[in-house]
Amino acid sequence: MDPFASLIGQDRAIELLAASYRQGRLASAYLLAGPQGVGRARAAEAFSALLLGGEEAAARERALRQVRAGTHPDCLWIAPETGRGQPSIGIERARALTEFASRPPLQAPRSVAVIDGAEALTEAAANALLKTWEEPGRTIPIAIAPSQYALLPTLASRCQCIPFSRLSESDVARVLEQQGHHGVLAQPEVMASAQGRPGAALRASACLQALPAGLLADLRAVPQAGLKQRDAAARAAFERELLQLAAEAASQLEAETQLWLLDALQSSYWQQYLQGQLPHCPLPALVQGRHALQAYAQPRLAWEVLLLQFGGVLPLQSRVFPSAA
Repeated sequence: MDPFASLIGQDRAIELLAASYRQGRLASAYLLAGPQGVGRARAAEAFSALLLGGEEAAARERALRQVRAGTHPDCLWIAPETGRGQPSIGIERARALTEFASRPPLQAPRSVAVIDGAEALTEAAANALLKTWEEPGRTIPIAIAPSQYALLPTLASRCQCIPFSRLSESDVARVLEQQGHHGVLAQPEVMASAQGRPGAALRASACLQALPAGLLADLRAVPQAGLKQRDAAARAAFERELLQLAAEAASQLEAETQLWLLDALQSSYWQQYLQGQLPHCPLPALVQGRHALQAYAQPRLAWEVLLLQFGGVLPLQSRVFPSAA
């Protein structure tokens, strides 16, 4: 049984991990580095099953099921905690990993500790893991992050880096078909936003379905509507419409969906700008809006400022690029 059989489009990464095990030259720690949504977590699951299951096919298959279910006694999987503020992995989670690594395996020949989203380690947590990285004993740490530069250098330098890349369009389609997401393939806008990341396509599809009917179309039309000449009464009514749209986006959408919506608007507004339909570059205002939402500022206020800018009620943020006209 090959635990990597279902992983598509990452042949180089699979070969590096499989060869490391096959040749008996396991690194003290691994870093699976690449964009989110390209199969890093699935590769970590497969490699963990290989390390925990050993040579027997049935044992590997059982280990893979347990790893995915979070029930294997010798596999610890840590991910960032979400709440108010940026997702993070703090000192308490790092200490839990250190304690896990200090005990002998209960069932397998070794233990595996996966940090999914290792870029979210706080500095204190990363420093607390240094000794485990230097002397992991019978535990193999596996970090998942965008790149080696997302980790504390002293941690990254102790890892064998396994690079992951974006997939081709055909491989993205194969992954989605394999997982039964045929409906996503029929959404051109979602597929265009995937940019080689099947996971991003799934998130985009979920976000698109979560939008209230007509909201995306209404928001896309705001810059063009803001260019129209209106009398005072019509202008006041338009401002109320913008504030209502802001309230709808902030109150009815989860934070992740709001960020995806900003990405969708960025693509739409940028195309309008390139076609000469907008007099000013929209990117600075959109970037500032994203920063406000990511900093967990009041979402409704962030949307109000953004839409009032694009509606021509407030001045846009500084123009970084020249006009396309």
